[in-house]
Amino acid sequence: MKLNLHQIFQDHKVTPRGIIYVGAGEGRSLKRFAKFTNAKILLIEANPVTCERLKMAVGDRPNIQTVHVAIADQNSTATLHVTNIESNSSILSLTEYKKLYPNLTETQQIPVETRTIDSILTELNLLPEDYNILCLDIQGAELLALTGASEILQNLDAIYSTTSQNQLFEGGATFEQLNAFLNEHYFTPVAQATPYHPSRYEVVYIHNNLINTSVIPSEIAQNLRLQPPTVPKPTELKITLSRLQELESEQELLKYQLQQHQKDLEKSQSDFQQKQKELENSQSQLQQTRKDLEKSQSDYQH
Repeated sequence: MKLNLHQIFQDHKVTPRGIIYVGAGEGRSLKRFAKFTNAKILLIEANPVTCERLKMAVGDRPNIQTVHVAIADQNSTATLHVTNIESNSSILSLTEYKKLYPNLTETQQIPVETRTIDSILTELNLLPEDYNILCLDIQGAELLALTGASEILQNLDAIYSTTSQNQLFEGGATFEQLNAFLNEHYFTPVAQATPYHPSRYEVVYIHNNLINTSVIPSEIAQNLRLQPPTVPKPTELKITLSRLQELESEQELLKYQLQQHQKDLEKSQSDFQQKQKELENSQSQLQQTRKDLEKSQSDYQH
């Protein structure tokens, strides 16, 4: 089960005034922020095709701004490794990640511009102090994003991030590395879950000034440091979890294929309508030609 961000922030008296979401995808995760109606939201997505769908999903909501750019630790360029499940794409090469999801394949590579979080705020004329929550879901590049966010880190109350027990992407950070970095910047993990795979986590960090130890699970509060969860050992449970992940992966693939079929259907409908118009024009011309012929015959007889 995914973390209840609204409840966690409420427990620690974090009032979202501005949210930066890096790796927003098509916007399906926006429902997790539905209750934060007064917050400014900046959505950042690296995949240009996905970003267009994200903009359509957002519409003209005045509190939400969408940007197409890849976030990293420097302003440069990178290669986006796009997979058949777009939400699993990354600017880092897939390594061990493929073993977790055997059906996952890289479909194309797209060159993308990279910016640090601090730089993109400057380019958009946005103030770091207007944002107090940062969300990262960028497939192993979370630490790169944080390294380039020294200014915004000083204004944050909470950080949500996906991470993993082991290095799943080339040069990607592990949970331990992410935890160590954020501990140095006075953030403490207060909640975690494994909704996708036993070795993949989503974690919420709260700034130490706001830590409410009364709502932190006892095993975490002992030393204010999360420990990686123990992966279930029974063979039957491993098989069940593995099968569940396969089904989730297949479901994502089917959704992607359905979208492609829908696009093909829309194109076919458009082509049919065009042919129908051409047929109507031909029929109109034929009728006019028939009238002209009848008139010519009448004139001839006369």
